[in-house]
Amino acid sequence: MNLSMHLGFVAVLALAVFSGCEDDAECRADADCGAGKVCAAAQCVECGSNSDCVDGAFCCQGICRPAADIEERCGCGASPTASAGETCTAAEVSNALCLVGDTVATPDNVAQGVCGCGCTPAEGGPICAAPEAAGAQPVCSCSGDNNECKRAAVDTAGRPHRVADICTPDLSCVCFSLGTADVCDPDGPTPDCASSGGCQSFVDDPQNCGKPARSCTAAETGIPATGACLGGGCSCDDPTDCRATGLNVDNCAFPGPGRPLQCVCDDFSADGFLAPCPMELACVAGGCLLDGTAFSTDVALRAALGLP
Repeated sequence: MNLSMHLGFVAVLALAVFSGCEDDAECRADADCGAGKVCAAAQCVECGSNSDCVDGAFCCQGICRPAADIEERCGCGASPTASAGETCTAAEVSNALCLVGDTVATPDNVAQGVCGCGCTPAEGGPICAAPEAAGAQPVCSCSGDNNECKRAAVDTAGRPHRVADICTPDLSCVCFSLGTADVCDPDGPTPDCASSGGCQSFVDDPQNCGKPARSCTAAETGIPATGACLGGGCSCDDPTDCRATGLNVDNCAFPGPGRPLQCVCDDFSADGFLAPCPMELACVAGGCLLDGTAFSTDVALRAALGLP
């Protein structure tokens, strides 16, 4: 090797040693990387955790991103090999925010974020908007369409209820027949917003079983004096008890082993057993009728209601 070639080689080697690794170059420690870089997942990157970024930013795949990017990178991990996250503003997940539990994600926890809304009529409406304060619950509302407020809200057992029926001028869901700006509590003793009479329980009220004013103690709809409401269907001793027009049931049957006779929708099952239709839905051939379609199982009905 002549002198000029040797000096050129030394210069290149020195440059490599003193400049450190470039972005995405392999490394074993931060010292192997250039100024302002750290070693993460054996790569020289801008950040390996949120602590490497300025306040208000988060580390996403080795790059510091501003808080404004949370909705575009929901669930993005800090490691350069982590998931890039989801875009919550994409058309297929419209009306969604980046959530951690039931609150809006922050730069500190965006890696745990999942696109969703979390708003139901029980919270004021199914439309969600980001709160003013970081990490707070979404602001829930409706658009003026009453049908939005008639969508399902679930109790802690996962049972769907219609807790509201009107979208007010201030764009909040209420149960109109209550006469107050309020909704029914899905986990309260009267979780169902009735078409008349305010909040009632269609699940266990023997005088409003499945539908308002359906009496389980009347001879034509149940058993006199001793009739009970069992999950939205009256106890019965004859199929005619369950076949009045427009009911959420159509037959008197044993729902399952060891269960008493009760009114059920003969083409609908919940948890694998015959069951009445929820939410005042009419029982028809094929199951429970929702928006012109009959659903034969609680799984299919919940999916149509937008519930998990």
